[in-house]
Amino acid sequence: MSVVIRMLRVLFTRLHVERSEAIDTDPDIWAAGAFMRALSRVTLIGCAALAFAVAPLVIVRLGTDGYAFAAAEVVLGAVMVLALLMQLPPAPIALAAFGLGAVILTHSPELAVLASAATWQMNFASFMMGALVLGGGAVPLMLAATLVCAVVTSSSPHGADPRFTTSLVLIQVLIVTVTRLALASLLRYVNSTDRAIARSEMAREEAALQRQAITQMSEQIRVLHDTAINTLGAIANGNSGVSDMAQVRTQCSRDVALLRRLRGEQHTLPDDDILDVFCQPGLRVTRHGVEDDELRAAAQHLSSDVIRAVIGCVREAQTNAMKHSGADEVDITASVAGSRLRIELHDAGRGFDVADVLRGTSAHGATPATHAPKTTGFLSSIHERARAHGFAASVTSTVGAGTTVRLTIPLRDRASSTALAGGSASLGSTQRSVATQGAATTLIRRAGAFWATGATIGSTVLLGAGGTNLHLALFPMIGFMVLALMIFWRTPPGSSPRTITFWLTLCTCAVYLLAGAANDFGMQGWTQWNAIAATAPYVLLLSHGVAARYVAVAGGIWTLCVALTVTTMATVSADAALVALTAGVIALAVSAMWSAIQAQILRLNRQAASARDALFQARMATELAAGAQRIHRRWVDAGLDNAVHLLSAIANGDVAADEPSSRQACIVEERYLRQLSQIGPDLVHLGPELVPTLQYARARGIDYTLRVTGADAEDDAEARRISTEIIAGLQATSPRQRFTASVFPAHDGLQLTMVHATKQKHRPLDVMELVYAGSESGPLVR
Repeated sequence: MSVVIRMLRVLFTRLHVERSEAIDTDPDIWAAGAFMRALSRVTLIGCAALAFAVAPLVIVRLGTDGYAFAAAEVVLGAVMVLALLMQLPPAPIALAAFGLGAVILTHSPELAVLASAATWQMNFASFMMGALVLGGGAVPLMLAATLVCAVVTSSSPHGADPRFTTSLVLIQVLIVTVTRLALASLLRYVNSTDRAIARSEMAREEAALQRQAITQMSEQIRVLHDTAINTLGAIANGNSGVSDMAQVRTQCSRDVALLRRLRGEQHTLPDDDILDVFCQPGLRVTRHGVEDDELRAAAQHLSSDVIRAVIGCVREAQTNAMKHSGADEVDITASVAGSRLRIELHDAGRGFDVADVLRGTSAHGATPATHAPKTTGFLSSIHERARAHGFAASVTSTVGAGTTVRLTIPLRDRASSTALAGGSASLGSTQRSVATQGAATTLIRRAGAFWATGATIGSTVLLGAGGTNLHLALFPMIGFMVLALMIFWRTPPGSSPRTITFWLTLCTCAVYLLAGAANDFGMQGWTQWNAIAATAPYVLLLSHGVAARYVAVAGGIWTLCVALTVTTMATVSADAALVALTAGVIALAVSAMWSAIQAQILRLNRQAASARDALFQARMATELAAGAQRIHRRWVDAGLDNAVHLLSAIANGDVAADEPSSRQACIVEERYLRQLSQIGPDLVHLGPELVPTLQYARARGIDYTLRVTGADAEDDAEARRISTEIIAGLQATSPRQRFTASVFPAHDGLQLTMVHATKQKHRPLDVMELVYAGSESGPLVR
């Protein structure tokens, strides 16, 4: 007895569907709400259409006695339409439809077609109650209404047939129970799927934000290198390129604007002008090629990012030539050929062997091999920047004959460049659409399988309850329904459309004909024809995802089968023909409703995907703005004030760029900014902790060299311990002494090596190596 009680408790628990499971109050849950809206809309439309169809049928069959019933059906249909428009509670409507159908059935059980229509109205009402009335009261209410109906119909002339009362109760119980079980299972599935999609979207969003932050920070570091750092280096070197003080002051003014933008003090930066390739401080520039107007006209076909990248490559090449070539000037040639812009920079300096530099053996002829890594960085920087922005770059050099850098830039529309830049966002939108589309398709498949399984179980229960089974036709009928389910599950979605259409169409027609044969095609009355059975294979076909033309062909064949059956039975009995027609029309109408539900789910899925994409873009915009503020905060914390003040003083003419003190100040700031620029955005934990070490060393006048390989700390705590050790080493270092800190990966963690170059013989430790193998373990001193 206790086992039975536990089983009943589990059953009623599964029959209970909370409103929160079906209403999408959670922004991460969309499919449950979409499914319930589609189900509610189609169910109410179908029930309203049935009520409007029953109204004239009542008048035709009952005459003046049916006016009241017809009026009640019209009112019921109107209320259902209002419920669709105004979201009225469905429970009273379902009970009213059920009760009205029961009254009509009791009043005219001998009128086969009218009684059949009334019974189907009761069936639809039970479905409405199970599908749309949430909470725990739906099933008890429907069971109570069914028992009342059974008592009422047992007092009618038709109540003498116990099979009718038994089948009526069983059918309603099956409809509401199976509907509620399927609904609960589907909602649990779609909610879990939604949350999985939401987690996936969140992961993609975090990855996109991280990529965007790294890209933005990397570009800012690259621009900082191309502008302020190179300008400071040019002034520090004091070449002939800084003899034009007006040009130097103009460039310093632009660099100050850049630094202030990095710190968030201003949000706009003067647009890059393609003519800036000729106006970089450093070596003297001799210009060749097209005039300004033609060059600017060509630049109209380039995005601002591409123009900035081209200028950056020229600056990189010019700075490298200034530092290593020994030349006094560079030649820059700009030309436009067809749909391409070409920029060529040539210096007549000492040159170098490109192959040897890439191998790291020599650089710039007589220049020691220790300079090879810098030249290698110059080569890789130009090629990487060109590749990232969609143009070609080549560097050729000969020892003793100078170096030539060539840039070939395809001319595109700015709109095309913008579209290319937005490719990752479009890809993310496509991924979200594919994910939600896949979830909707799986939902439709599961719902179709639940429907077919419920119809099969219901047919089996009615057979066991003593339903009419002439010629033993119900056995093969159930066999065809099981066969349809097996074919559905064994055939992957979208595969073999012709094969599965053939077999499921065959099963549909066979089930319809066998259901009729079990009832002698209406000759035994209307109560025992299982019209729902034939919908099982056809709904499976709808849910399989085959093309619409296959569905239409299958529907046409099924309709032809119904028509031939009705025509054949019309030669025997008009009432039997009407019963066959009613069973066929009901089955086809239910299948049409199912198709409408699927269409609604897919439509709402597209709307949901669009809404989620808009939400994603809004969240991305918000997070990117916050990320930009964090990046600005990082630059503020980086201590750019000295560089801003120095460049501002030169730009305003307060300080002469050729004074020895100015050049020395530029050396200090260039060194500081170069070390700052090596702290890349990928150092999420370590980067913010290393910047203060640079500031501390600069404030105390320590000759500090920081080397970072790009490997990040495991967490903030480990990064803080590393920076604390460096600060401690700097505190023990006197001004103008050299101190080097290197952080690189080793032993599944990070190794910090500190070298204190001091002449004090009494110091017991000049080199310290610390290995950090994780946040839970301390450093190992070696």
